[in-house]
Amino acid sequence: MQIVVVRHADSVAEGPRLPDEHRYLTARGRADARALGALLAEAGIAIGAAVSSPLVRAIQTAELVTGAIGWAGAIEASCRLAPGTSVSAVADWLAEEAARVQGGALIAFGHEPSISALAERLSSEEHVSAFRTAEAALVEDGVLRWRLAPP
Repeated sequence: MQIVVVRHADSVAEGPRLPDEHRYLTARGRADARALGALLAEAGIAIGAAVSSPLVRAIQTAELVTGAIGWAGAIEASCRLAPGTSVSAVADWLAEEAARVQGGALIAFGHEPSISALAERLSSEEHVSAFRTAEAALVEDGVLRWRLAPP
């Protein structure tokens, strides 16, 4: 069972006219998301299913990363991956979903601090440091195998 957890790429700042849930990717964020997708493809990641936080920056990251990998399947938006949800409940849900995936990894897009906490909870690691933007980690059969991010 493979689960790839990904933090969204760089996004514009929240402001009085732009609430957090509507923040979108910067030009650098879009480039980093594409680069991360290329790195994941080089690492041999085949996607079997994709799920994302419903926030704009996470959905945009998901679209760019999966597109760069060459996967054209649906990306499920789930409030479970939005900020402020229970890490243990989300980890259990992701593990259940990943067990159903055939022919590839479950790739999940979200936010800090929950993405690093999910990687920690899904793996045997004692501590997983915070992910930078556009960073991914592969958890395979309960073991954190690697982390990747564009330079």
